[in-house]
Amino acid sequence: MCFAAGIDPPRKVFGHGFVTINGEKISKTLGNVVEPTEVIEKFGVEGYRYYFLRECPFPGDGDFSWTRMEEVYNNDLANNLGNLYSRVVKLLSQNHAGHLQGTGGVTPDPVPGIEVAATVAQVQAHVEACQYNQALQTIWLGILNPANKYVEDTKPWSLGKTDLAASGRVLGQLAEVLRVVTILLKPFIPRAAETIYTSFNFPTSWEKVRYEDAGSRPASTEDLRVLAVLEEGKVKPLFPRRSLTPEAPKEKPARPAKKK
Repeated sequence: MCFAAGIDPPRKVFGHGFVTINGEKISKTLGNVVEPTEVIEKFGVEGYRYYFLRECPFPGDGDFSWTRMEEVYNNDLANNLGNLYSRVVKLLSQNHAGHLQGTGGVTPDPVPGIEVAATVAQVQAHVEACQYNQALQTIWLGILNPANKYVEDTKPWSLGKTDLAASGRVLGQLAEVLRVVTILLKPFIPRAAETIYTSFNFPTSWEKVRYEDAGSRPASTEDLRVLAVLEEGKVKPLFPRRSLTPEAPKEKPARPAKKK
């Protein structure tokens, strides 16, 4: 067809694997069909995107189950990324009026356990090799998990009552973590990444930010500020926790195959 149209054929063709349901092939006969809209209604577009990029390694097969979907969504998105974002914005707004004074032109110290340059390079290598699941795993293991551990170790909610300067330093470090993470996640969960990024006055606009900006912090003379819209001092949960209630989609029992 390409030759007939007078255009060069592609030099490389990508083909994805199959998706199974609880380890079985999807079949109307087995009665285990899951509609994508069911998943999106329950976990959102970003949750849907994240699950299949994280759990279905390209170009191999992947498996879906409602139980695993809930587990991945709550652990990685709600409890990890979403919770970190909510905490940083809330504490900055609550204890610093949404403005870290004296931070203009100052580069935050790195969070212990996070090697930004090395992690960015690893993520880039995985993406270029179409190893999207490994790229996401690297972001969580290399950046988000250490950042959340740092939150628990430093307890910025307590520092806000006893040492505002120390609280500001910690929150500035964590805001920088969110800047780096959102740039890396832009191709994977673009809406959530944009929401987080535009919640702060980072120097480069979201439309112009590039992948290489993750590894090098652009200079800024402005103090860090929170721009997110707050409701009662909090941001709207980015990834509300989900659970499989009686009204939610359940695993459909397999039906015996019809005899031929």
